[in-house]
Amino acid sequence: MNNLWIWIVVLIIILGGGYWWYTSSQTPVPINQGASSPVGESTTSTDTTPGDSTFAALITYSDNGYSPATVTIKKGETVRFVNNSTRDTWPASARHPDHTVYDGTSRTQHCPNESGTAFDACRGVKPGEFWEFTFDKVGEWAYHDHLIAQYFGKVIVTE
Repeated sequence: MNNLWIWIVVLIIILGGGYWWYTSSQTPVPINQGASSPVGESTTSTDTTPGDSTFAALITYSDNGYSPATVTIKKGETVRFVNNSTRDTWPASARHPDHTVYDGTSRTQHCPNESGTAFDACRGVKPGEFWEFTFDKVGEWAYHDHLIAQYFGKVIVTE
């Protein structure tokens, strides 16, 4: 009878781990990609005043993840990710952990992101800071928090 309980516990652990792995790796692949070349721009600052620069969409990060989960902007517009949580966040293009979907290079290839073309903060953004990225590719671009991959969202870029 003890062996039966041990097997039940092992089965529950395996199923729970499989469920966690499956849900944490579910990041949509981009669709409707344009043929334009990437000309992104990224900045990090502690100033989160909405009127201090031009951005088309504001995504806030809290201890519960990103909000709103999906934003729609036009090609060439900027999204600002503001960290209002108690921990660092690292916004980055889908797929965790390599971040290859937006610009086609892996995290180890494009970080540090000196050219500003990778949809990747390349570091943790501290509470109270923000990071911005200018999207120059049309498509649906999934993103995630590299530090807690279960938090994710999508930026839809139209012509």
